[in-house]
Amino acid sequence: MYVNIGGDFLLSGKSIVGIFDLDTASFSRHTKAFLNTHGKKGGVVDLSTDLPRSFLLATDSFAEPIVYLSELTGRTAAKRCR
Repeated sequence: MYVNIGGDFLLSGKSIVGIFDLDTASFSRHTKAFLNTHGKKGGVVDLSTDLPRSFLLATDSFAEPIVYLSELTGRTAAKRCR
């Protein structure tokens, strides 16, 4: 199953590891450090045309995890995965 996570981007539901709401998750220093580290490595894909509201962590079996910034809320993204 493929999930539309914003714009015209589809992501395999099997590759999604987690869905996180930026309003609540960005308070943690660990989350900020994780996003900064992946941003420096080029592992962040910004799919939002406006302010991102959530991020999805996805991985393939052989690749580094990729963070997708989405303008969908975490709740909406989770509903689309079901």
